[in-house]
Amino acid sequence: MLATILATGDTMQNVGIKELKNQASAIVGADEAVIIEKYRRPMDMYVPLDGSQGSDKGRVYQLAGSSA
Repeated sequence: MLATILATGDTMQNVGIKELKNQASAIVGADEAVIIEKYRRPMDMYVPLDGSQGSDKGRVYQLAGSSA
């Protein structure tokens, strides 16, 4: 999904830490990538996993570049 966003130039929603805390379920449920900001500076990014690739823990670590 991230590669698709970068390749197509789609914009992502920016959310602050407080907004993320208060609306986490809605943000995660929207199934869209978001940039997480702290004091209006990008700090992190949430990118939902594609359900068709499987959602087991090993796959998550593989996508993150770590080892399980």
